[in-house]
Amino acid sequence: MQGAVAVAQGEARYDVDTAPYPVDARGLAAYELWRSAIRVPTPVQSHPASLGTVRDSQYHARELYVLRQYAVTYLRELAELYPRAARELNEAAANYNTVVRVCAKISVVCSQAGASEFNPDEVLLVRTLIGAALKAERAAKESVEGALVLLDIVEEK
Repeated sequence: MQGAVAVAQGEARYDVDTAPYPVDARGLAAYELWRSAIRVPTPVQSHPASLGTVRDSQYHARELYVLRQYAVTYLRELAELYPRAARELNEAAANYNTVVRVCAKISVVCSQAGASEFNPDEVLLVRTLIGAALKAERAAKESVEGALVLLDIVEEK
């Protein structure tokens, strides 16, 4: 759980200088970067591996969908093992489940967009959805931090 909090705060769990996939942002900051990249007119592709805003967004949404599903399952299992922090762990799971649902919606919008770039209405919708996912991620992080305090793993801030 401490690792999840560290990653959300943008701490790398690997050597960033030798990572096979360099990134411009990690953790919650990556959501902000993603949201800022969704706009009209479409920004110039800054990475040679980019497939365009729509396909890149669909990829990001699918990855988050799968990874947050794992987080939901893991946190629910932990809630059974640590009843003292069950409320916080289940809250975190519920927030990650919100991320899963939002990412599914983003993926649908991307599938329906059809073009390589979003139209202005899709830009507004996807930016709003990314904001909702970010809000749920922050809430999940706070709940996990609360669970860590209750379990005497970290000190309260």
